[in-house]
Amino acid sequence: MPVHIVITGTLTTKVSYLYEKICKGGRKVSVPTYHANIQGLRGSLFHFAVTRDASDVVFNNIRDRYGVNGECPPSTESKPYRGHLHQTKKLPFGIRLSDQECGKTRYLQGTGDTVRDGILIHHGITRTEGCFTVAGGRRGFEAFKAALEEVGMNMPPRLDIPLIYVHVEPRPKSHHTRWL
Repeated sequence: MPVHIVITGTLTTKVSYLYEKICKGGRKVSVPTYHANIQGLRGSLFHFAVTRDASDVVFNNIRDRYGVNGECPPSTESKPYRGHLHQTKKLPFGIRLSDQECGKTRYLQGTGDTVRDGILIHHGITRTEGCFTVAGGRRGFEAFKAALEEVGMNMPPRLDIPLIYVHVEPRPKSHHTRWL
C-alpha cells in the first residue's frame, strides 16, 4: 500500500525562519508554515508543518513564483508527485519529488510552467530554492523521520519500500503578495 504525504495550503499558527544564504547567513525573515500530514500504511495519520517560501522570491524579488529557484508548484489534482527517499552527506534523510510526466526521478513541473530539478522535503530551514522544509527544528524533523520509518521508509532505501505519493495543494494568492 502506498504512503500519502499531503502538503496543504492552510496556515499553521507557527512561523519559521528563512535565510538569504546557506548556513544561516545573510538576512533572516520569518515565514509562515503550512499544515501537512502523512497517511500511513495502517491508516495512521501524522501531522507536521512545512515552509513553502523560496529564498530568491523573498530576498531577491523574483516574481515568477514557480520558476527557477522559486516555490515548488502544486501537483495536479489527478496526479500527485512521486516521492523517492534521498540521502547525501549534507542531507542524510529527505524525500525527493518527481513528476511522472517529466520522466526521470528528479524533475517535476506540476501546475507550473517551468520544469524543476531537485525539489525535496528535508530538515532545517536555512536557504531554500523551492524545497519544503520541515518546521519545528530538530525535534520536528526527528518526529517526521520517525513517522516515515514507522511506515517502512528507512535509510538506506530498500527495494520493498512502499510507494510515496506527495500531494501539494495550492496556497492562496494572498499568501504570496506579502513578498512581491
